[in-house]
Amino acid sequence: MFLSVITLSILWSVVKKTFQDEVKDLQFFLTFIGVIVPFVMVVYFGLTIINCNKVAARSGWPPVLPLNPTGLLPLIVGTRAFYIGQTVWLWLGWRKL
Repeated sequence: MFLSVITLSILWSVVKKTFQDEVKDLQFFLTFIGVIVPFVMVVYFGLTIINCNKVAARSGWPPVLPLNPTGLLPLIVGTRAFYIGQTVWLWLGWRKL
């Protein structure tokens, strides 16, 4: 989660400096929230699950992958909560523009 926040913070700063006029547009912001944020989250959370699976395999614990349907609910709820929090954080910064 920390890497997602840092990556999106850096990307948002670069986007604000690169597209100074377009970044104030609501459609541009919603595109960023709807495309870039989920992409970064999927990449980092996917890498986290793969890493957790390798650690579990080396430690003798049961493997994490493949994910069973009953184990997906906490992951989905946590990811949605994180996405909403990340969106609100970005929106608060965008609103000041």
